[in-house]
Amino acid sequence: MKKYLFLILLTVVFFTAVLFAEADKTDGKPEENNATHLQWSNISQEKLDWKGALDYCKNVSDGGFKDWRLPNIDELRESIVNCSKTKFGGECKVSEKSSCLSSDCKNPNGSCNCERMKNNGFYSVFGDPDYVGLWSSSVLSNDTNSVWGAVYYSGMIGNLGKSGKLYARCVRTAEKADNRVYLGGGKAIVMMPDEVALVEDGISRNFSKIRKCYEMELEKNPNLAGRIDIEFVVSKTGSVIGSAMIGKSTLNSTNVAKCIAAEVEKIKFPPTKRGKAFPFVKTFVFETKKE
Repeated sequence: MKKYLFLILLTVVFFTAVLFAEADKTDGKPEENNATHLQWSNISQEKLDWKGALDYCKNVSDGGFKDWRLPNIDELRESIVNCSKTKFGGECKVSEKSSCLSSDCKNPNGSCNCERMKNNGFYSVFGDPDYVGLWSSSVLSNDTNSVWGAVYYSGMIGNLGKSGKLYARCVRTAEKADNRVYLGGGKAIVMMPDEVALVEDGISRNFSKIRKCYEMELEKNPNLAGRIDIEFVVSKTGSVIGSAMIGKSTLNSTNVAKCIAAEVEKIKFPPTKRGKAFPFVKTFVFETKKE
């Protein structure tokens, strides 16, 4: 499994998923998917105005690269998951590619956001907390003092004045033969949307069984709560290879951990389009209901 250790963050309903993927060893023919050709920097440590965000990306040297820039709004939308309206290709019309950058592109009302909720990174492919909003480089065509951005508490695409404050996460275009993505500190990952959807669907279909592992122990311990990592490898045919492993955990229950691992091992995912195995580390988050 160790040969696959490249890090990517993904979040799914009720839990945060962390994906490890093997960097492609291609024959010089990269996959025809823009997402695999984008490399992302670490997020800024504090909120910045738009000029500050531009300067941050101009000066950051994350991963050893120095050609970072703010992503345009289309690229930034690739960071959104679990909101079909606003992720790239969704119904939200805001797009630099289609030259729809005016404030009217948010119409009809509700087309550029999903349900607002405390989501623990549910809408961010990077697992960014719900309070994080990110700048893009795309200025409104009918208001040059405002810029488009994304806010993860509702997977929203919205706009803010240049003097406002959001975080910055920079992007660079990878070389054609390099489809790795660097997410902070030079950690190489591979953005594979098809595999992200594959895991998301498989886990969602089986989550009631996984959730039951927690609920059974909750009857014994009403205060049981925390996070737990489950590591596993999906084969190219979609089956889980070997045993699912228990990783880091703040959930003080061996029974829950073993039960979840056993349920994950049973999941049958669809075959991968690339015909390659890929490992994951899933971080399941369980919270007790507040009255």
